[in-house]
Amino acid sequence: MRRNEKRTRRIVKHRAGDLCERCGMVFGQSAHHRKNRGQGGEWSPTNIVWLCGDGVAGCHGWVTAHPADARTTGFHVPWWEEPAEIPIRSLLHGVVLLADDGTVTCYPDAEEANR
Repeated sequence: MRRNEKRTRRIVKHRAGDLCERCGMVFGQSAHHRKNRGQGGEWSPTNIVWLCGDGVAGCHGWVTAHPADARTTGFHVPWWEEPAEIPIRSLLHGVVLLADDGTVTCYPDAEEANR
């Protein structure tokens, strides 16, 4: 595991309190890249969310199977956008922007987050 990956996993797990950052009710089990690695997505706390399940089950599976819906909630970010600028709509955190230091900031205009 690369240093950035290990550091990011530690920060993101702590930010989530080990819970799924989408549903907030189940222990998270996997790191999900909001912007896919193949599209330039990095191992950074702004780009990684902690989700329950894996690529085919739980919230991680839902994000994988429903990219359009996941985009409206910020759990999928297309290659041309920056994850740090796209809020997530989370039952755990509310509508927030993610920061690389592991903090979350309430998004000032939740209506705009609906796009």
